[in-house]
Amino acid sequence: MKIPIRFTTIDSLVRFFLIFLGSIAISEIIVMLILAVMPPQPVWRTIVLDVFLLSSLIFPSLYFFMFKPLTVLLAERTLAKEVLRESEEHFRSVAQSANAAIITSSGKGIILGWNRAAEIIFGYTKEEITGKELITIIPPRFVEQHINGMKRIEQGGEHHVIGKTIELTGLHKNGNEFPIELSLAEWEAASGKYFTGIIRDITKRKQGEEERERLITELQSALTEVKTLSGIIPICANCKKIRDDKGYWDQVEVYVSEHTDAHFSHGICPDCIEKIYPEQAERLRNRPKK
Repeated sequence: MKIPIRFTTIDSLVRFFLIFLGSIAISEIIVMLILAVMPPQPVWRTIVLDVFLLSSLIFPSLYFFMFKPLTVLLAERTLAKEVLRESEEHFRSVAQSANAAIITSSGKGIILGWNRAAEIIFGYTKEEITGKELITIIPPRFVEQHINGMKRIEQGGEHHVIGKTIELTGLHKNGNEFPIELSLAEWEAASGKYFTGIIRDITKRKQGEEERERLITELQSALTEVKTLSGIIPICANCKKIRDDKGYWDQVEVYVSEHTDAHFSHGICPDCIEKIYPEQAERLRNRPKK
């Protein structure tokens, strides 16, 4: 809908006053011109004509150039308030159902918004934390760094964390510290500067990363201790000695022990007993089975 005149909060009173005075002035001039060309009239008739003509000119102009735009303006503002209210309710509903903590603070670091996930992650209810400073959920050793950062932003300095996702340490209500992931945004309204942070508890992820690093370290340590044999190994077809890299022939157990972490325990197989110790083999065969 096209509006002839659009008012802002500051301009409305000024334009109202100017339109009112202008309408009266222009209408009065037109009335004076009409009366000037008319034959002389009694005073009472002149007054009646003056009032009638002035009213006929002023009220239509006031309606089309002031009252109608104001009516449209009020309707637009009412609609805008309703849309804003619905938008706020939608955001509040989304924020409350989010798995991540959504926290809003003023430019001074006072907590203003606190969703249900923030209650679970930090242990404070909305009633307990609203109005308190952000340092309530920051470990003491990081408080000074946080305060300096807030001062730097307030003075228009460089933003180190705005618009980025960083890993920090949070402080639970019970005093325990835990790793968090923070995404921070800055926004401004008529009432001042505000910050909204989306925070996730990454304790399980950190534990998984630590476990993975531990397993990798153990595997690398195990691999450094493993020795392997590969390639073609020259071995005697008769005595089964193995030739090393220097050309010397060694027993199999010597060669394997030097090139791997394997160790040998000596014994004798049944075939060798038959060959070397036939009498002992015969006694073993004739020994009654238990």
